[in-house]
Amino acid sequence: MSLFNELGAEIYSDREASLHIGPSTKGILKVEPRISGDASTGVRSVETFMLDLVCTLAAIKAGRGPRILVHDSHLFDAIDSRQVASCLNIGARLADAHGFQYIVALNSDFPDSVEAQSDGAFDAGPYTLDQRRTDETDTGGLFGFRFD
Repeated sequence: MSLFNELGAEIYSDREASLHIGPSTKGILKVEPRISGDASTGVRSVETFMLDLVCTLAAIKAGRGPRILVHDSHLFDAIDSRQVASCLNIGARLADAHGFQYIVALNSDFPDSVEAQSDGAFDAGPYTLDQRRTDETDTGGLFGFRFD
């Protein structure tokens, strides 16, 4: 719970994050990640990001989980670019510190965008693979298939 709060404070300076765990009315364990303020799609996505990291680290610490976390670009679609940069910095830092692989498939040019070059930006250089998928040429596509 404390890690969730710390991550929330790192991503949002003007909001509070908390993780509530308790029994539901049916006696099933209920986990509720919360970030104060509006419940926009972007905020809910950040809640998911933080909960995924907390669960990954807890599983690694307990010796029960694989040392990998994968996020698709859809998770970051509704998140403000400054928060995306914070999330990517956090993911890279925690992966290095705890010895797991953090894979993010970004379906955008976010790392190269102007917003990404501001303070606290994410430097994708050391993490970006040389393989690029594009639809800009006739040879682009994924696994030999074109999606037009």
